[in-house]
Amino acid sequence: MHINKNIFEQEEYSYLVNSCLYNNLVLDDDNTTIEIKCCSKFTKDLKELIDNLLFWGVNIDNYPEEFYNLLFESRKKSISIIENSEKTEYFDVLLDILKIKKPKKYFLFYSMKYSEKYENLQLICLKLCFKNNYDISSRILSDYISLKMIEILVENGFIFDRDYLFSCRKFECFKKVYDLIDFIDEELYNIYFNKGYSFAFQYIMKTYGMRL
Repeated sequence: MHINKNIFEQEEYSYLVNSCLYNNLVLDDDNTTIEIKCCSKFTKDLKELIDNLLFWGVNIDNYPEEFYNLLFESRKKSISIIENSEKTEYFDVLLDILKIKKPKKYFLFYSMKYSEKYENLQLICLKLCFKNNYDISSRILSDYISLKMIEILVENGFIFDRDYLFSCRKFECFKKVYDLIDFIDEELYNIYFNKGYSFAFQYIMKTYGMRL
């Protein structure tokens, strides 16, 4: 495919800006063109898109959403394609996620576990849980929760319960959810105190004037 620098201003090719190859291209003006492998993120050919992502060296945090839509559209087909693609650590993780059995019950737990090193992938997997009506557990989420995850949960009407607050170990996430729930719970306070989670009971004290 012949391209010039203007192609990256088009939505379907804009994802390539976040790649190693893009950073090394020399396209000085609108008249300079080169012939190079390139495909739209809207392609329906998963293999073509994977080959293109690898060829350009697109940053995994910038893989387009369309890639994941294709990937999880047909798990059996996607497994075969990835198994026959270039081996990378990230694709190995995707393969493990695609192979999760009984996804209704176990997708959240195993997808969070497998993708622990990749925050963006965790967000993608959480969205998939809502899209496919998979089970979502507060206790499982508490081990991996982030502020970005909380945004997705709130947007989808998720109701945080005591299990989440009992298990949460991240102050900024505890604070965000506690403020959303907005209730005084002395039992919760005592549990955090006994566990030694000082950030939690100190925040509750500061917010609601509770005393040791």
